[in-house]
Amino acid sequence: MSQLPRIECNIIFSSDDVKIGEFANAFRIVADTEEEVFVDFCVYSASENVARIVSRLRVRKDFLPLMGIRIQEAVDESVPSRRLIPAKAVMSAGLQVMQGLLVNDEGRVIVLDAHADDDN
Repeated sequence: MSQLPRIECNIIFSSDDVKIGEFANAFRIVADTEEEVFVDFCVYSASENVARIVSRLRVRKDFLPLMGIRIQEAVDESVPSRRLIPAKAVMSAGLQVMQGLLVNDEGRVIVLDAHADDDN
């Protein structure tokens, strides 16, 4: 994967809450306008069968490909054998999809890549 330029700059937290962060084990992307989407970070509970939004961001659609690249880089660095799963492969395997979130038998949420090639 070609390296995209990275900007080096000072990072400023808007509050101590932002510095600590919110725990999330799932996320979804929801269309808002023609140019923007919401990225909702959620805590999914298998026992309650509900995902609670803990943080919502609004981003331009043209920012999503870069987010996907950065997520894939982080996945490749932390667990080289793992990849985002093509959505078609997931559906053909009969796994459960709930509001855009894939949940395996252990209640773990897996990120779906609806645009990945099934041949990977």
